[in-house]
Amino acid sequence: MWKNWSITQRRAVLMAALLLMLAASRILLFHQYELDGDEAYMVWQSFGTLDDVIRWLPYDWPPLSFAMVWAWRSIVGAHPIILRVLPLLLFMLGVAFTYRLGKALFHRESLAWILTLAYSGLGFVVFINTWIRGYSTLIVCFPLALWITIRYFRYDRRRDGILLGIVMAIMIYTAVQSAPAFFFLGLYTLFFHWRKLLRWWLPSTVFVVLSLPLILDKGQLAATRNVSTFDLLPFPQAFIDLFQKYTGTLAIVWAVLFVLGIIVVLRQIRRNRLSPVLLIWLIAIPLIVYVLDFRLGLFRPRYLWWLMLGLAIWVTYGISALPARWQNVAVAAFALLAIAPQDVNIDRSEPMHFEQYLDVLADEIRWGDVIYIDPNCVCNTTYPYRWDYYTRVYLPWGVHFVDDPTGYQRVWYVRTNGHEDDAAYQAVNEGRIASKFFGPWDFLVRLYVAPPDVEGVRFENGLRFHGYEVVDEQGRPWPNNLYVFHEAENVRVRLWWSVDEPLEAEYSIALHVVEDGQLVAQSDSAPQLVQLNPTATEPLPQSMTQWTPGEWYVEERILQMPYPTWSANYMVQLIVYQWWDGERISAPGQDDLNRLNLFPVAIKAW
Repeated sequence: MWKNWSITQRRAVLMAALLLMLAASRILLFHQYELDGDEAYMVWQSFGTLDDVIRWLPYDWPPLSFAMVWAWRSIVGAHPIILRVLPLLLFMLGVAFTYRLGKALFHRESLAWILTLAYSGLGFVVFINTWIRGYSTLIVCFPLALWITIRYFRYDRRRDGILLGIVMAIMIYTAVQSAPAFFFLGLYTLFFHWRKLLRWWLPSTVFVVLSLPLILDKGQLAATRNVSTFDLLPFPQAFIDLFQKYTGTLAIVWAVLFVLGIIVVLRQIRRNRLSPVLLIWLIAIPLIVYVLDFRLGLFRPRYLWWLMLGLAIWVTYGISALPARWQNVAVAAFALLAIAPQDVNIDRSEPMHFEQYLDVLADEIRWGDVIYIDPNCVCNTTYPYRWDYYTRVYLPWGVHFVDDPTGYQRVWYVRTNGHEDDAAYQAVNEGRIASKFFGPWDFLVRLYVAPPDVEGVRFENGLRFHGYEVVDEQGRPWPNNLYVFHEAENVRVRLWWSVDEPLEAEYSIALHVVEDGQLVAQSDSAPQLVQLNPTATEPLPQSMTQWTPGEWYVEERILQMPYPTWSANYMVQLIVYQWWDGERISAPGQDDLNRLNLFPVAIKAW
């Protein structure tokens, strides 16, 4: 069947397969990183109307990329995973544009596929495919602009000139860092169509008319951006580092291909006008940017994004010197190269673990819990807008951040371990038990729990009851206080105790489930203590006479609801009694049988 298909049909199938392959390889990377500070800020800026987004723009960024993120978030939501689909979808267009550029440059099907795969397989391109920044639009538009430039000057079609001006305007409205790409469009026409240079009047006019408001608004940036704020590596280490970041995990393979390109470029420098274009593109201009970095501050992979298309063309140009059958082999090799695992944190700031651990917190946190961020935690002092963004995503029902944990029962304390503020650490530990925790040392999240009733109810034997909690199997508070259960369902009840003075005897504690005064289920035994602190090293006391004043003691009981039964309402009651004679210990709030009502439960049964 394949042999009966036309070339156009075969090309469409191959392109569809390539797009699916590239999309799958990128999607698998989505869970390997979290949004960096710039990405999170860009998404956070999108909460508001479009007018708000434009008004809140950073001084050095045009509006288009922020408007695109605003539109995408408004349609699909704010979750980081779905937001990452935007740059991926954009690059799918870029793949098609790069293929057309390859056909226009090299006039050979195999070389067009090689250029497409080479561009797609660059490590930094993979990084940008997963990066919610304006650069994801630039790496799509640049191949398109160069392809339209070739068409316009080769065939003299006015619509191509207008389209070129529009694409250039899209690029400048995306990022002012797109300006160097326009130089290379002009460089190409200077070497290939120098007699037609005046034809630039049409795309230039369209570009200026569309971009004039932005140029007037951002024109002062050229005067204000004049000092580099990054330490520049010495020559040639800076170029080696740049090459490694652009090529990614298979830098050695790319180095071999780059050397092959050097050989072909130098051999063809007088016979093929593409050779001097590539030498200026990949050698001369980067050297100038490096020398002037003290003034421009642009020698960084993200600012030199336009080098990547030149690098892909350079490598493809080198392979063009190989025999046709070896070019076909190269297509298969580059197909593997394009889906090779890459480091997607090449140019990201250090992660703060928001996505991974706020997702965990969302499962653990309950209504009434609060979050207390240590003043010395890096996540507190540097990224307040990240907290706002990520809580909108992972805790959309709302959460209360506090500056003082005093008076709250369950406090999630976020800190950098070993760098806590002494006063904050003391405040969160006061009257609470350190419980479950998760996260790395620099984003440590830990639950500190106080009893439901700090003052409690004092029994006449010196035992003090500080309240109950109905919890699930993981020890998390029940999500509501309706307490509706099934027949025979196990209900886990947590009881909090302390002693005003050491006890002189052991006592039994009973939980009764009663209906109209009749006992239908119970848990009756000595206290069944549990350890809430997973890092505690001291064993729990085996006897109530070992309990010491000033400490919390927590026990858990499992009450099995009656079976068989009918739909009815019941009451759970607490009884403390002397095990040796059954005499019940009195306390305020009890009924005439010395039973303390805790909470009602409802059982639904047929």
